Parts: sequence; structure tokens; C-alpha cells
Amino acid sequence: MKKSISDKLIEVIKKATLLDKEIVLYVKTDWSPQSDTEGYLFDPEEIVPLELNGVPYFLEIDTVIEVIETWNNWTDGNKSDLDNIVEAVIYYAKYDAYKPV
Repeated sequence: MKKSISDKLIEVIKKATLLDKEIVLYVKTDWSPQSDTEGYLFDPEEIVPLELNGVPYFLEIDTVIEVIETWNNWTDGNKSDLDNIVEAVIYYAKYDAYKPV
């Protein structure tokens, strides 16, 4: 396991397409745009824990990108501002489902 990113959730989501798709995100439990977020890369033989240093698993970067792309497709780009995108990603992380439009 290697730490690869540490930033606010909104900043991680903003640059998601520039990050390694294998990064696993852990976000402090309030899960808001300003939540402290850490990302780690795990070796293929490592088990990805549901919690790391008391911080719960959030999503993997490849899933974040998928949620962003789906949200933009569903809204025809009409709600593609960063606040709406972050809200859609947090919704997905909480409910394991896409946010209704």
C-alpha cells in the first residue's frame, strides 16, 4: 500500500481524470465537498480494507470517473458544474446507486 494523494474531496473529484484509476479513496465520515480525503494504491495481492486508520472506504477513482461520465450523460451536461458532480459522487458512495436527475 502506498499513499498517493491527500486533499479535500472536491479537489480530488475535480482532478479525477488526471489520477491513477487504481487509487482507492478514503474520506472522513461527513462526506462533504470539504472532507479530508486520502488515496492509496494497493498491490494486486493486497486486500483493500473497508476502513483505513479509522477512515472509511469511499470509492475508487475509476468509479468516480464513471459516476461523473454517467451524471454528465444523464443531465446532457446541464448540471455538470463541480458542485452537482460532487453531490452525484457522494450520493453514489452512500447509496451504491446513481443520483436521480
